Amino acid sequence: MIRKLLLTLGALLLSTNGLTACYTNVRSARPVPVSILAKDGRPPPTAQTCPDPPRGPTLAADPQAAAAHNQEAIRLAEENRLSMAVLQWEEATRLDRTNADYAYNLALAQEDLGRPDQAFQAYCAYLSLRPSAPDALEIRSRLALLWPYPADVDDVAASHFRVGTEFAKEGQWDNAKEALDDAEDAAPTWADIRFNRALVWEGLQEYDRSADDLEDYLRLLPAAGDAQQVLDKISALRIDRSNQRKFSGGKTLLLVTGLLLLGASAYAAYYTSNEEGEGDIWYFSIGGS
Repeated sequence: MIRKLLLTLGALLLSTNGLTACYTNVRSARPVPVSILAKDGRPPPTAQTCPDPPRGPTLAADPQAAAAHNQEAIRLAEENRLSMAVLQWEEATRLDRTNADYAYNLALAQEDLGRPDQAFQAYCAYLSLRPSAPDALEIRSRLALLWPYPADVDDVAASHFRVGTEFAKEGQWDNAKEALDDAEDAAPTWADIRFNRALVWEGLQEYDRSADDLEDYLRLLPAAGDAQQVLDKISALRIDRSNQRKFSGGKTLLLVTGLLLLGASAYAAYYTSNEEGEGDIWYFSIGGS
């Protein structure tokens, strides 16, 4: 009886270990966590650049008429009629594109009116005419505040980027991905879109797609200051498919063998006990007394 009991316990342990091994091997591997923070889309202040000046037909230069518009704009500004003054300065800059003062006055007025896009463009016009002006550094710092995104990013891309990033912060991954996809359509070379979308893919547990977006980020911004950290993140996200844990055939055989031994042992013990008497089968009897 003791021999049968030991055989039964051994078969039970064998089958239990095999069962645990099988379930362990079907669990998918997760990447090792490497922390990276979402981008806000802002370039370094020193990297903020102005777009190329507009090309195309221009009005014939008329410095005298431009000066008259400038004087009228100053009068209107002193009367706090900035919207009307802006119209006069815009006309002055069209009539005399070489006068930096007109561009500067226009930029100040647009900024006071809360029009950052137009102020940005006017300041850029000023800097293109006076790149070495004493206040050039101050103006460049203002540019980073007026338009916190790369100069070649338009309002549509910036809006989608902001919305997508906010959704991601709230864990609304599907909405975040949709908004960032729209941002990419509007600004396909903006690297920060790929970076933030990589975090969204990670939230969706799409680790390979997350790594793909981070690789695109480095391709678009090869001199990124966080390049090494991003490479570490990519390595963590990339699961080695050849070494990924799978359901083990060998350990499944171990499970089946254990169960067969357990059943055979129970069968032998039951019938042997019936031949010797009823007293030895109590540990197999479920409802017996």
